[in-house]
Amino acid sequence: MKILAIVSILLGSGWFYLNHVQEEREAAVVQNLIRLKEQVHVANPTINDSFSNHVFNKYIEVLDYQKRFFTRQDYHQLEQYRFDLDDQARSGDLKFFDLSVKLLDKATSKIKQFYTQILKENMHLDQLEYLDFEAKHLDWAPDDKALKNRWRKILKYEMLTNIIDELDKQEKDTLHAALPMDSIKEKALKDTKNTFDRYFERLDKLRRSDRFGDYANSMTMVMDPHSNYFSPKEKEDFDINMSGKLEGIGARLSPDKDYIKVVMIVPGGPAWKQKQLEVNDIITVVTQENEDPVDIKGMRIDDVVKMIRGKKGTKVKLTVRKESGVVQDIVIVRDEVILDEGLARSLMIKDKNGTKIGYLLLPKFYTNFNSPNGPKCARDVARELNKLKDAGAQAIILDIRNNGGGSLREVVDMAGLFVEKGPIVQVKGRDSRPFLYKDKDKNVIYDGPLVVMVNSFSASASEILAAALQDYDRAIIVGGKSTFGKGTVQRFFDMDRMVYNNKIKPLGQVKMTTQMYYRISGKSVQLKGVIPDIQLPDRFAYVKSGEKEYDYALPWNVISPAPYHQEVYNVEDIKSELQTRSHARTDTMKLFSQIDDYAHWYKKTRDESVYPLQLDSLKIKLEKRREESKRFNKLFHNFDDLYFSNLTSDTSYIQMDSSRIARNEDWIKRVKKDVYLYETVHIAEDMIQLKH
Repeated sequence: MKILAIVSILLGSGWFYLNHVQEEREAAVVQNLIRLKEQVHVANPTINDSFSNHVFNKYIEVLDYQKRFFTRQDYHQLEQYRFDLDDQARSGDLKFFDLSVKLLDKATSKIKQFYTQILKENMHLDQLEYLDFEAKHLDWAPDDKALKNRWRKILKYEMLTNIIDELDKQEKDTLHAALPMDSIKEKALKDTKNTFDRYFERLDKLRRSDRFGDYANSMTMVMDPHSNYFSPKEKEDFDINMSGKLEGIGARLSPDKDYIKVVMIVPGGPAWKQKQLEVNDIITVVTQENEDPVDIKGMRIDDVVKMIRGKKGTKVKLTVRKESGVVQDIVIVRDEVILDEGLARSLMIKDKNGTKIGYLLLPKFYTNFNSPNGPKCARDVARELNKLKDAGAQAIILDIRNNGGGSLREVVDMAGLFVEKGPIVQVKGRDSRPFLYKDKDKNVIYDGPLVVMVNSFSASASEILAAALQDYDRAIIVGGKSTFGKGTVQRFFDMDRMVYNNKIKPLGQVKMTTQMYYRISGKSVQLKGVIPDIQLPDRFAYVKSGEKEYDYALPWNVISPAPYHQEVYNVEDIKSELQTRSHARTDTMKLFSQIDDYAHWYKKTRDESVYPLQLDSLKIKLEKRREESKRFNKLFHNFDDLYFSNLTSDTSYIQMDSSRIARNEDWIKRVKKDVYLYETVHIAEDMIQLKH
């Protein structure tokens, strides 16, 4: 009994110590967020009751945006701190955050009981009522009874859609006898329960640290939308995403009940070379080199991934259960894994007259902050440009649609591939004079006709590149109404350098907006974006998007222009004619008219938030939407007068394995149906013709 008492005391004191360290760590993070804001944030918003009010609203939105967990009483308990969060942040006080975690945990436990009870009750599927999915239309449930009724409607909607899906399947299945309605309802009920079982399993695996990340980010995001707090794990993932490279085994994983399933083997990676690990293998145990095995049952996927990743040259042993049921130990030597899907790549497009147009896709402005030999997008784009030139490209299309940006240094280097040395972008802090980023290399990799494709999701570094090439009149910019409109620059700050107490480290890092960037013409792209020279009908033209739609976005302004000039290739004298020819084509092309119809339909559909909760009524509504959407199912088709091919120099790389071949075939299949690319090819053809 004495031994048990001692063990109990030790365990209790250990828990208290860890909890105390965690609280100290959280307090240090919020205090240093305020310090960093005051020292480096470009706008340095005042920390006062107004700031506190904004943080409160943002955090509540993150916690329970759809008002499905808190009652009005819960909300009022939290609201008493609405104007205290600024003072709490300065002092490292976490009373409000502690209460939010306590209330959310209690609410989650309560809702778990609600949904299991509701699914055992009569769902009244024939009773006509309505569910509004728009959170802005909802108030907090006045009590538990009203909250349970809200969940009854949510579950009823899920059940009804499952029934409708099953009825649709049966309608298409002419080989098997139709199930009776009772069986369909039983299956729909089971599917609904499984869906929400998995949902609450994910919620149960959320840690206090996950909630704290939400709280810390609520503070940064009311400074501006792009200032963020990153836990150590999140920063590691960010670096991998930016570099396109990691050190590990080269496998993509996903949760599968209590374990982890392999969903993809990265071609060329360690697991691919080792040949034993396969897609659909279930990982049950992970053993690090010289360490004890760890049963991963019930563990979060990010914890399992952290164990499997590791330094190049080290070993990890995975115990897996094959689809056949056989259990096997697989030892893999970790190595560098290149995630090539996010890297620059190119194709050659040939028209019916034999004109060759190079197509270069850049998904993001990636770099490797830690290795000079790692993937860097400017270097990769230079390589692709040289390959396209060697293959006889007479013009080049650079596609940066959906490219959310990345490294500022890389975009400056990349712009220099197309112009002689000179200014590319101006950057200004809150109290400093503008700093001019210049291309210092007078060499030009490509000096011919250039078209840059953008859309409303082209942001940040993409906008810097498009703006510079537009200001220089070096390229024709083609896209929708405008690019995203992000005119700010962020920098990472390591919080561990701001504290001396080693026991609370690691604290993570903060990405803080420290500067605004400006075109060499002096104008900002903030909120307004880059306006394309040739505007094409946009599928998302009527949906709100871009920086201007963010809460707390910084304002647009203008500074003095920088002197700039280039003589490589100038589009100024042909721009008007290119616009005239393109508009003549798109105005008479039925497909672009259909795209505009789709944009209107898409907005109307997006804006619908109220759904009937009765089988026949919901079925009619969904069938009507499906029928309307059929008009657009074949909106995009192959353009047979263009021929797309890989470059000969890429053949051996693509042929390395069947997965890489399949991904390449899928890419070519998609670009063949890209009407925006189709019109851009014609613009490039016009450029070649007008300059001859």
